[in-house]
Amino acid sequence: MKSVLEMRLTEDFMARPQLSGYVHSKFNRTMNLAFPGRLITVITAKVPGMPDSIRVCDATFRILNTLPEGMKFVKSGNQILFAGGKGMQLFLDEAILCPDTIPGTGSSAFPRRQLMDAMKDFLLFNGFLRLTPFLRQKVFRQLINFCRALFCGSAAEALLACCGLGCGLTPCSDDALVGIMAACQAGLLPGAVLPDPHGLWDLLSGRTTDVSRKYLCCAAEGRFSAPLIALFDKTSGETLRQRVGAVAAVGSTSGRDTLFGIALALRTGQVKNSFPDLMSGSCGEVFTG
Repeated sequence: MKSVLEMRLTEDFMARPQLSGYVHSKFNRTMNLAFPGRLITVITAKVPGMPDSIRVCDATFRILNTLPEGMKFVKSGNQILFAGGKGMQLFLDEAILCPDTIPGTGSSAFPRRQLMDAMKDFLLFNGFLRLTPFLRQKVFRQLINFCRALFCGSAAEALLACCGLGCGLTPCSDDALVGIMAACQAGLLPGAVLPDPHGLWDLLSGRTTDVSRKYLCCAAEGRFSAPLIALFDKTSGETLRQRVGAVAAVGSTSGRDTLFGIALALRTGQVKNSFPDLMSGSCGEVFTG
């Protein structure tokens, strides 16, 4: 039986002949491996696919998860060799390479209104409710500024201004930023361009968690989790509501906060020059959830 089942890694990462790193953090079903400028997540069979990840069988994961945080390893070619790990190795050439990008759907082809309707119920509970009203409004304004910045080439600066706001491993503002960038990548914001990912990892240092840095950098590269990719897949055999539900189920509130970002992006894309309208009236349901 193969120990490495699939991977979602970039070509430039795989092409590097040798890289050193260390075990960054461990959780029940995931663990993070820190490489220079990149965090690779090892996931179990039941965890939804995510960018920069390696899926292994459960038996292999149980062994890997016994390795202490801080343990060093080396990626040599298509192998990852763990120092002091009793010869533990991951052979990446065993794995199936899975796509992690969202194909552009085009704003006219995708059912935007149906998507908003399907997301509405899932927005009633989200991570933003943990913030004080003052901070919540501040975050909303910064997120709207980010949406606008996607249209004028200053998105990286706007992203830095609102990342890291909220609680948890991935703060709610960061999850919403990923949702906004997913809508942009899907072509639902005509004329919008993702932030320049070059150097973003270093720019985000100290502004948010390392795990969140990973997802923000991947999103800026146009790379997203499997539930988000499926959400915008018009050929899917699942209903739109089922696909929205799969995104909402990610994490405690991370998936719902991501949906919030998508909803905000769609609203902002419709009314790019009407900031006050986005905070009240017909758009109010996006912000009261």
